[in-house]
Amino acid sequence: MPNLFELDAYVGRQLTVCDATHIEICELFPEVDVYPTYRDADSWLLACPARKRPKNVKRFLLNWFRKEKRALARENRKQDEVRRELYVGQLR
Repeated sequence: MPNLFELDAYVGRQLTVCDATHIEICELFPEVDVYPTYRDADSWLLACPARKRPKNVKRFLLNWFRKEKRALARENRKQDEVRRELYVGQLR
């Protein structure tokens, strides 16, 4: 998790994150690596010029981070299942 006292908000080509939003996202989503996720959201907006810059950047980012958090949870569950299968295989 980034140091909350170093206010390094993100400024991309399509997306600008203010310090207050950055701090809130860091507090709400400690398990998500914020800067790569900012870059992913920024590149998604840049990939299609028809997409307009979101009117409410905070809401856009919160939704983006919620999806990222769910994806991480799914990935962790899959890894846990593989570990259990390996463990059960060792018991046989």
